[in-house]
Amino acid sequence: MGSLQEYMEMRNGSGDYFSVLFTKDGAIINGQAHESEMCNWKTVEIKPKNFTQRLFGKKETELKQAIWKGVIEDIPQEFNHFIFG
Repeated sequence: MGSLQEYMEMRNGSGDYFSVLFTKDGAIINGQAHESEMCNWKTVEIKPKNFTQRLFGKKETELKQAIWKGVIEDIPQEFNHFIFG
């Protein structure tokens, strides 16, 4: 019997990529087009946890993604690991 899933990936070298997973439960696509208006990665400041950090600590940031409403809400649980890691 063959594999129960197949996977493919494409990267263009400029920051765009997509991957597709085919399983016995169905198929799902995950990807990013970095110049798309749907690509909502933002650098946000991490707020200091205490007075000492606020006074003497250096400014810290993290990269967060805001995913458009309706894009991932109905993903079957079988594919959560593929999308969210």
